[in-house]
Amino acid sequence: MHTRGKFPGMSGECWYGRPGSGDAYSGIVKHELSKEDTLADSINKADLVAAIAADSGQSQAAVAGVVDSLFAVLAKSLADGKKVSIPGWIAVETTKRAARTGRNPATGEAIQIAASTGVKISAGSKLKAAVK
Repeated sequence: MHTRGKFPGMSGECWYGRPGSGDAYSGIVKHELSKEDTLADSINKADLVAAIAADSGQSQAAVAGVVDSLFAVLAKSLADGKKVSIPGWIAVETTKRAARTGRNPATGEAIQIAASTGVKISAGSKLKAAVK
């Protein structure tokens, strides 16, 4: 059953909750908001933890522990060179950038840019469909 309420830290009403169809992803719904709704442009970790706790019925402390563990495992896996993938939702992997010669835009002087490692995040089909 859906619950009507406000996400902590945000103004405007939203629908959230699980409709109970048994589908593991059925609780994710697209929020249709009118121009009068004034939801924040982004949510922080505390807002995310509060929303998950409200949706799951778990305590905020328990959810915060899970979120912290999720990011610890993600960081460790990426540091070990592993790709982290949740099929249909998101894939995160590291990318290697070779050393190269660049230019200082102020002086035009050639400079050496060291090799580096970046992070690539790819949205899956379910995530893309949710934000259409």
